[in-house]
Amino acid sequence: MFGHGDNAFEVALAHIAVDGERPRSEDVRGLWKKRQANRPSPVLLVVIYRDRDGRPCAAVVGTSGDPSPTIGLSVGQVARIARAGLGEPDRHAAARTIDRLLAGLRDQLTPGLVNSGLFASHELRTGVPERPDWESARDAARPLLGFRGMPLIQALGYDTSSRGSGALLLAHQGNNRAIAVLLDATEVFDRPSARFGAISPVAHGLALAGREGLPWLVVLRDTQLRLYPARPDVGVGRKGQAETYTELDLTLLSDDEAAYLTLLFAPDALAPGGAVDQILASSQNFAADLGRRLRERIYDDVVPSLALAVAARMHPSSEEELTDAYRRTLLILFRLLFLAYAEDRGLLPYGRNPRYDRHAIKTLAREFADEPNQEFDAYATSLWDDMQVVWSAVDEGNRGWDVPAYDGGLFSSDPDTRPSGVALADMRLTDAEFGPALRALLVDVDEDGTQGPVDFRSLTVREFGTIYEGLLESSLSIAPADLTRDKGGTYVPAAPGSEVIVPAGRVYIHDRSGARKSTGSYFTKQFAVAHLLDAALEPALDAHLARVKELLDAGDDASASEAFFDFRVADLAMGSGHFLVAAIDRIEAKFTALLPGFRS
Repeated sequence: MFGHGDNAFEVALAHIAVDGERPRSEDVRGLWKKRQANRPSPVLLVVIYRDRDGRPCAAVVGTSGDPSPTIGLSVGQVARIARAGLGEPDRHAAARTIDRLLAGLRDQLTPGLVNSGLFASHELRTGVPERPDWESARDAARPLLGFRGMPLIQALGYDTSSRGSGALLLAHQGNNRAIAVLLDATEVFDRPSARFGAISPVAHGLALAGREGLPWLVVLRDTQLRLYPARPDVGVGRKGQAETYTELDLTLLSDDEAAYLTLLFAPDALAPGGAVDQILASSQNFAADLGRRLRERIYDDVVPSLALAVAARMHPSSEEELTDAYRRTLLILFRLLFLAYAEDRGLLPYGRNPRYDRHAIKTLAREFADEPNQEFDAYATSLWDDMQVVWSAVDEGNRGWDVPAYDGGLFSSDPDTRPSGVALADMRLTDAEFGPALRALLVDVDEDGTQGPVDFRSLTVREFGTIYEGLLESSLSIAPADLTRDKGGTYVPAAPGSEVIVPAGRVYIHDRSGARKSTGSYFTKQFAVAHLLDAALEPALDAHLARVKELLDAGDDASASEAFFDFRVADLAMGSGHFLVAAIDRIEAKFTALLPGFRS
């Protein structure tokens, strides 16, 4: 089956004749490579087979590069995905659609639901279907699944009024709810469009929502609906403003999951305190609990076990050597956190390149979650060796893995600038030393005892800053005598007959007060960051953009374009980066609001 345009998107079908035989990933990928054959045409290969119970299933792989297969899907799911790609106007749009939908399946969300940093994926997947209004919302939404564009907006219950040629104001019973932008078949959410003044439809809509003082932007493209927050501080795992959204594809959304349509897009849902605000609040609670548990595991399990393993290799005897051992420990931790966060955010090719997948942090996380009682060998170093290979790829790049060279120092082993990196390159930790720390970092256990990979997308940069600053309070020491802990958790000399926690001469980790873990209390509180931004950044930003607007009003677009990005922010006392991250969010929002003023 072929799509539209030159070098059209192609769907290729294969069957396994033997019932109960599940296809192997390498066989599916090999067959796809033979069919695709380095042609410019994107190819989706679908392999139909029957599982051991005789039920028809499908494995899919595509559309270009060296993708990883997804196995165990329903045939109906795959048919809807293929139809969505075949309906696109050209191969580029088809490839984007297929890759997006397959990514949603890998994220284990319901088919047709994609979350990009707005809510916690865990809350969408498990919390929302448990809402008391789920069934009534589903009943209300089912008749709407066949609507598209303006008829869908009206069927949801909105009153509309025009906001220029490309946007609508959505209102309900006299209350404004959102700006809506309706795209035609040739337009893409985040690509510049002549209809919107050579900026993207999303940028245009966000600018309008900001000027109207509305909290939400709804963008519709055929069967797709996206919900964007207009405020830069909204979103549990928020990225840039134009990259933070949740999407439904009505082609893929089943009748049983139809409730997502009304719970995310209906007028009552977007009202203050409505379903969207409630889901956001639940997502924030989930992320806060997730972050708290991660901090506790890092302070209690990850750093202490890594520090002891590193110290065992170094045999430190002085304060300087102990400090160096702790520095190496934190370098290991921050490298692992970077990889985990980057993979979950799609910045590294997990799920897109099978060569990378074999060494990925996420692959380990799923393995640890599936095998909670896994034992680690006291002599093997395979886990450490794998991480060394990945660290090298991130530092220097790896074309076969589709990993660019990030450099930046964190992964460097340059002897002139990164002596700790050199030391790690020469060190080897056994699986028994490294494995428990990896598992504690990557696998979360919630209050119900359920284990699963940590959803790092739900954690903000601020959470990592909190972890970082808390660890700066800690250090390593050599126990001068047998130590125990008092009721406050502080290490004290062990009395005769009491439990010895740290034997004399053993390296142990503690904070400045002698306690076993620190609080991370030195970071700037959010209210203080907001005050600094209001008082220092906003006036300067407004004055800068006012000068740019004067040039635009005078018809001098060239000078306005030159002056537009001539704006700098410095944080001379930067610690965790909270101020700069929040500043970038505000700068993006203000700059985006001015973009429609440019004529080309």
